[in-house]
Amino acid sequence: MSSLLEAVAYTDGSLGYTYKYYLFQSFSEGKQYSPAEELKTLSINGIAPSSQNIVNASYPFSVNYYGVIRKGDEQKTGGLFLEWMLSLEGQACIRQAGYIPMDGRYTAYYFDSDGFVFPDSSKRLLNEADMERLYENSYYDRSMLEMLGFARNEIFARHGHGFQNAKYTEHYAQFGWYTALPRKTVQLSELNAAEQANVRFIKQWEETTRARMSENARGLEAYRVR
Repeated sequence: MSSLLEAVAYTDGSLGYTYKYYLFQSFSEGKQYSPAEELKTLSINGIAPSSQNIVNASYPFSVNYYGVIRKGDEQKTGGLFLEWMLSLEGQACIRQAGYIPMDGRYTAYYFDSDGFVFPDSSKRLLNEADMERLYENSYYDRSMLEMLGFARNEIFARHGHGFQNAKYTEHYAQFGWYTALPRKTVQLSELNAAEQANVRFIKQWEETTRARMSENARGLEAYRVR
């Protein structure tokens, strides 16, 4: 699937197909440049493949996944796992993995009801304690890096920035406060002093997280060689 999308991305006039995961998640994790930036999804009879349209079945090309246990196994491992999958934490993990949870929106506890990681980052300076809490609530470094990306880009989204990365466009478009301005690219200089400082602060954490991921990857590779 990834090779198909790369071929479509870099060949003028091409059409292809994909699972939503590959476009909105697989290509967006840990890469400075993604083929997804060159791709756009097509609506069917005017219905876009948004998370909500997939959940309510108005978008025609979708499939459900089911968790099935035997009667009487509710308190055994399978039943307990199914119960966890339906919990807030389980639904958050499903969304992080690139699939769509039951309500079609980000259910992760580190987004508030308006889709913000740090709803007051336009008014106050973020600090180490904010980042430590975010790290504690992330299951692994890649998840932390993804949330740092949302924390940084929500600052620009407040000003109507138009994103090339479909992951951010889809997320912010769910909320009434976001209006993407045509061809609008918000510059750092357009932000207020607190926002500019927070963008730089978050970028430092992104660099630290990437460095830790690279170090861990090197350690894993050394382990495999031994």
